[in-house]
Amino acid sequence: MRQLEFNLTPRAEHHGSIEPWLYRFEKGTLLEEIDSRRYVYGLWDKMFGCWEIDTESHASREFVPSWVPLNSRGIWRDHLEIRFENAPKDGWLLSPKWRYEANAAFAGLFSSIPGRIRSVVAPLARYQWLALDMIWQVPEFVHFLDEEIFNGTQQYVFACLALSKANRLSRSKRRELAKAIMTSKRSQLLSQLSTVPCTKKTIRLLYKLGNRPCSPNTYQTLIEFACHDPCSKSLQHISHIEPHALGLIGEFPKGFLTENLTRIIFEAPDDCQMLSVIDDYEVGSGFRTTVDIFPEMSSRWKERISRSLRTVRNFDALPGWGERWAQRLTEIIQFPSPPFTAIHHLIPLATPRAVRQEAKEMRNCVSRLIGSILTGHAYFYSWDGHEPATVLIEHTNDSGWQLSQAYGYNNDELSVETHDRIKHVVALALANRVGPDRS
Repeated sequence: MRQLEFNLTPRAEHHGSIEPWLYRFEKGTLLEEIDSRRYVYGLWDKMFGCWEIDTESHASREFVPSWVPLNSRGIWRDHLEIRFENAPKDGWLLSPKWRYEANAAFAGLFSSIPGRIRSVVAPLARYQWLALDMIWQVPEFVHFLDEEIFNGTQQYVFACLALSKANRLSRSKRRELAKAIMTSKRSQLLSQLSTVPCTKKTIRLLYKLGNRPCSPNTYQTLIEFACHDPCSKSLQHISHIEPHALGLIGEFPKGFLTENLTRIIFEAPDDCQMLSVIDDYEVGSGFRTTVDIFPEMSSRWKERISRSLRTVRNFDALPGWGERWAQRLTEIIQFPSPPFTAIHHLIPLATPRAVRQEAKEMRNCVSRLIGSILTGHAYFYSWDGHEPATVLIEHTNDSGWQLSQAYGYNNDELSVETHDRIKHVVALALANRVGPDRS
């Protein structure tokens, strides 16, 4: 059989293509050029680093790439996957010639880096380039990283890199950071970078985040939670912390979180996440209603809710607990008077029970705004005309009460005729209001 020739068709022959990228090695560097931009990659045995140069102004800046050049074995990945892994593949093509040249060029660049070093930085995902830079400047950093990865404590390194915004630091500052990570007391360095006091307990919690880098917000949230919230004690007995569970913690109002609820969230974060976004007409919506009402309750009722919540043992019991409390709270809460009484087909939802019933019948999430109603910032009306609708009236300091939104069943848009009719009725009702405004 005859080997077919490689398709090295120039990029310009492809529909939707841009100017070709050019590669060449010159004076210890790899040059990558496109349009008026030039990227300079220093070779490992010369001066490793990355610079962007504007060929028109000749201005240059050093940068640390965030794209991941190496696979899990420390071998360079296909350049198409590296640069365009999140881009849609339909509608445009990349030249096989460009891919061939790019892969050959970067294979040559990374071949000069010792295989042991590449294998150490391979698990560091978006920090691969940064770690290579720090190793080149501080060679002993590779041994430190190797030990951290072997011991499963690399989250300490990730946290330092994330909180310091290491990829934005100057070259000399990155060198100082590498030395500090290796030699400083861990709790002290993290306290400095996060501006929150850290303890050994905080460090142990960091190690439970797994082996992948997290966002700076994840590390900051965990450190603040461990420092300020007594409920963080419940995490000491959990073997693994899902990063997105920390985001769920921040959704609860002050004083609502209990140790057992914290444990439930971290043991079943996916289930709790579904509960946090559940629609008001679904089973379990009472939990969200209880959470939303909680900030507006008196201290006595808050204590009763917390005391009751501490008896919930697992996630399966949480929806039922929420339903019972939502029912109870919506029976005792007194809504403020509506901005205006019923007019034509517009009927005020003057009780929590009426709001929850509207949510179920219209399949929307209006009961999540009960807190806004209690604070006097919003009010809901039901439109019982030919095309039913839920109408939201909001109050601002500048304009007073005014129509905010009106939606049909399942939050569908209303017909223009119905929306205009509701707008007219609301304007008429507000114009004929009797009594002082809320302001």
